[in-house]
Amino acid sequence: MSVINENDCYYNPDFVKLVEEGREEYKRGECNTISIEDLWE
Repeated sequence: MSVINENDCYYNPDFVKLVEEGREEYKRGECNTISIEDLWE
């Protein structure tokens, strides 16, 4: 995944920041995963 360039982006800068922070958290392993079978419980 490439880093989002704010100059080429039509999204709200606050939203872009949240997405990029989420990607960094995922890379560091700071996330929860749920199996598909458990989604409906």
